[in-house]
Amino acid sequence: MRLNSGSSTPDMQLISEVPEFISPENYSEQELNKAMNEQKTKFANYFGIPVSKLDPFIAHMAVVFDSDLFSGGITTFDTDEDMETITIF
Repeated sequence: MRLNSGSSTPDMQLISEVPEFISPENYSEQELNKAMNEQKTKFANYFGIPVSKLDPFIAHMAVVFDSDLFSGGITTFDTDEDMETITIF
C-alpha cells in the first residue's frame, strides 16, 4: 500500500533507468532477460515473496487497488451500537 501511494520505494532502479532497457537494441536477448530477472528478484525481495509468486502477487494487488476497498472513503453506520476496536500487532 505504501508503494502504491508513493510513500515507499524499493531500493532499486526504475526499469526505465536500467541501461539494458534504455537502449535495448545494444544488448542481446540473453542480457535483456538477465536484467529483467534481476529486477524481478529485487522487487520480490522487497515484498518478501518468492520470485515465482511475484507476477500473481502484482496481478492480485492491481485488482485490489482498483477495487472500492482502497477508495479512501470512510464508511459510517446508522446504528446506535458501540463499535468494537481490535488492535493487531
